[in-house]
Order: sequence, then structure tokens, then C-alpha cells
Amino acid sequence: MATILSRRHSQVKPGGAEVPGLWDKELLLLSRSPTRAQVQTVGFVALLVGAVVLISLLAPQKALARIDEFVPVYDTMMMLGFVLNAAMLFSQAPILRSRGSLALATGYLFIALITIPHAITYPFAFPGQRLLPAGLSTPTWLAVFMHTGFAIAVLAYAAFKTTDAQHPMRHWVVKPALILCIAGCVVLVILLTVLATLGESLLPQLLRNTSHFVPSTNAFFNFLPLLLTVGALLALLRKRPSVLDLWLALALWCWIAELLIAAITTVRFSASWYLARIAGLLFGAIIPVVVVSATNRVYAQHALLLTMQRREREGRLLTMNAVATAMAHEIKQPLGSIVANAGAGIATVSRATADHEQALGLFQLIEEEGHRAAEVVDSIRAMFVDRPSDKVQVDINELVRETTGLVAGELKTWRVMLQLLLDERTPSLSVDRLQMQHVLLNLLTNAIEAMSSVSDRPRVLVVRSASSGAAVLLTVEDSGSGIESGQAARIFDAFFTTKPHGTGMGLALARAIIESHGGRIWATPAQQFGAIFHVQLPLSSSLDGIGAAT
Repeated sequence: MATILSRRHSQVKPGGAEVPGLWDKELLLLSRSPTRAQVQTVGFVALLVGAVVLISLLAPQKALARIDEFVPVYDTMMMLGFVLNAAMLFSQAPILRSRGSLALATGYLFIALITIPHAITYPFAFPGQRLLPAGLSTPTWLAVFMHTGFAIAVLAYAAFKTTDAQHPMRHWVVKPALILCIAGCVVLVILLTVLATLGESLLPQLLRNTSHFVPSTNAFFNFLPLLLTVGALLALLRKRPSVLDLWLALALWCWIAELLIAAITTVRFSASWYLARIAGLLFGAIIPVVVVSATNRVYAQHALLLTMQRREREGRLLTMNAVATAMAHEIKQPLGSIVANAGAGIATVSRATADHEQALGLFQLIEEEGHRAAEVVDSIRAMFVDRPSDKVQVDINELVRETTGLVAGELKTWRVMLQLLLDERTPSLSVDRLQMQHVLLNLLTNAIEAMSSVSDRPRVLVVRSASSGAAVLLTVEDSGSGIESGQAARIFDAFFTTKPHGTGMGLALARAIIESHGGRIWATPAQQFGAIFHVQLPLSSSLDGIGAAT
């Protein structure tokens, strides 16, 4: 299903071939690990399906009211769902280059196609019309073929998963393989339809008449697809299943329920016969619903993530522009003095009667100005752009809630649990709202990134607020890798970063903003894992004006 939902980069080889290794596996249903909630949901539905099987065992084998339109409607719904699944998987095949996805797509297409002759050969479906030369057992044999074919497709999908991860198909092989799968599927359905219709007399009879099955024969020929389906289910769950594997396993469990009920059913249109069709319909509906909902959820997360990245990119551009402006402004004067003194020194030593004392003094001035310029460079810790004060009364708790909403997509992407422990008695502050939000965004983003590699414990982000005397205290705590010894005093320095691609300006600017409000910011190790960042702001603060934030 929705296997490829996103990618980190957009590097593409000539001819449209995707470069391996660029796809974010955490965002792919094929490889993403299911959450505890998803496992619990699947388990609950599986129990309900098991209850349906138990009910069908107790239901009397007695024909109920015959609904002639039931089978055509049932087959139409099944066909639409499976066509949707097949179309999504086939459309993603050129991108993923996955043999398993291709096999699964072919299985869904096989079911979608074979439901057509099954619907039009079913007795009572089209009274008075003979669309195909069907016998009594034709639709039942087509159902047996349907279950058997899809179970084989899932077994192939499970077998190819490991191979696909290490050796994806070559890009020039994908399109011919896709065409071959579709053509082969169409030919196979035609051959099986001919066998079940014109060759129906060559196959064992599964029905005595239009309403009653032959119990022993019907049970025996439902056993093979049942065995294959159980094998496919075990193959999916043999290794750590992905989100797709989990929901596909639930769909197979629904089909196992249908086959079990079908094996014990002796009368068409009985209670157990209707229950079997309902289980099959649930099988056809599970995957499309999961895929569409997962695709929409990831699309929404990515839209929010792209917005955040665009804001961050703009902030970085402003940061670099402000740094360049600050450096040019601060270094211009010492550099000007260096140039002027150097020129004077050259002129002095160039005279026939050089004044060595004067030249020595000029060179000393050059040395002093050079040291001053170096100190200016070392002292630049953030970017500053002077602008008028823009203080307003801000409810800190409300600002925290608004800012955490901006990183909701990243919290879901990295499966981070957010805990807001906000003291509602915390008073409002007169601060620059935009600057304070930039500080919070920086701390929250850093905390999420610090937990991105954590796999042996829950990823928890805790934000607290409280009033402490004449100040307000905010803390942001994560369960990440923590701060290494010796780095706690340096992480707020400009251009110091522990990230591979960090600029080293985020926390430096955060400290500059907090200090401009008369507050302070510091970091301490958490009790067990991670780090805690503390922000203390006075109830009455003066805002000197700080530049655009990162």
C-alpha cells in the first residue's frame, strides 16, 4: 500500500531512476514500526473477528431470506477496494523498485479481476441472463482460486522483503516487470475462468444444487487456500512487522475467518454464509482505509514540516545577514586603523632618514588593532539587528501551547510524547512575543532532535511553567542523549554546536534574547536521561531590542 509517502532528498539519476538510500524509512508503511496503539487496535479487531467465527459455529445451517442483489453488490465493493490497492502499489513500483510491492499489487489485481466472473456466474445474480456458461460449482471454484492466488502473492511479498531492502530492482527492469505482472495476471484470470466455466465438469462438484454444498468436498477444497493463508500470515509476522505488515496480517486474519466459516457452511444464504461474506468484506476494506488515512496524516505532517523548514531557512538567512552586518560594523574601524597605520609605517621607513621610533610605534598600533579585530570576531555570539521595542503582555502558558502546536508534526514523526505541566497561576509577562516564541521553538526542536536516535526508552518531552518569587520559570526537559561533560558551559557560545550540520547560533541567540529581557537561561542534566533547559524571566523586564531570531 502506501509504501512511499515521503523522501528526504530529491536526487534523481538521469532517466528518472531514484537513487537508493534516500528514502526516510520512518515514514514508509513498508518499514515503519507500528505504534502500541496500532497493535492494540489490530488486536481488538482480531478478537471481534474471532468472536464472529465462534458465533458462526453455533449458528444453525438454515437458509435465511435470499437477497439476489447481495453477491453482485458484495463483489463490486470488493473489486473497487482491490483495484484501489493495486493501483497505489503499481504506481509506486517505479519509485520503490520493490519486488514485494509488485507481487502484492499483482495479488490485489488478481482478486479484483476474478471477482468479475464470480459475480456474473453466481446463481440468482442476473436472473434470466446467461453471461457465461457457468455450472453449479463455477462461482465456488472461482472463490477458491481467488483465495489461493492472493495467499501466494502475500507469501511472495514476505519472501521479497529482505531482498528488496538490500538489492532493489534495477530501474530499467521495473517497467517491463510491471507490464509482465499485469498481463500475466489478466491471462491467468482468463484461464481460470475458462477452467471454472467450460471445464467445470472436470472439477469436483462442490454443490448438490443451487443452495446446498457437498460438505466433505467443500471443506476439503477450502483447506488448501486456508493453509496457504495461515502460512502467509505467519510469514508476515515471522520478523518484526511493519505498519503495512500489521494491517495486512489483520486482513488475512479476516480472510481466514471467512475460509473457516465457508468450510463449515452447508447452505447458501444461511447465517454463517452471510457472516463469511461480511468477514471477506472487512478484509477488502481494511487496507484501503488504513492507507488513505495514513497518507493523509503523513501529508499533513509534511505540510507542517515544510512550513517550519521554510521559516527556519528564512531565519538562518537573516542570521547570516545579521552576523555579516555586525562583523562589518565592528571590524571596520580596527581594519581602517590597521590600513592607515600600515600606510604611514611604509611611508616612514621609505624615507631616506627613517624615524625608527615612529615606525615602531605605528607597528605597535597595527598589532593592537589586529588583536582588537580578533577579539571582535570571538565576541560575536549572535546576530543583532536594532529595532524598536515591541513588548506586549503575553500569557506564557498560552505561548507554550501555541508553540508546541507548531512542532506537532515533528512530535508525531519522531513519536515523541509531549507533557505540558503548566501552572495556570503563572502571571503574564511584558515581552517581545515573536522573540520568545523563537526561543521556545529552538529549545523544543533541539529536544526533539536529541531524542531522534533513542530506541531503548520512551521519547518524552516535558514543558513546565511556574512562578518563583518575582520571576517566571520555564523548563524544557527531554529523554535524549543528554549533554556531554564539559559542554554545558559552551553550548550557549556562538558557533559552538554538537550537530553535524548546526550553525551554532540557535542557543547563542536564545541566550541573547533572554538576557535582553533581564532574564537568564542555563542547562542541567536530567535525573536519568536527557537534559533540562531552564529559562528564568523577571516579572518586570526591560527590552533593549534584539535582532531577528533564527
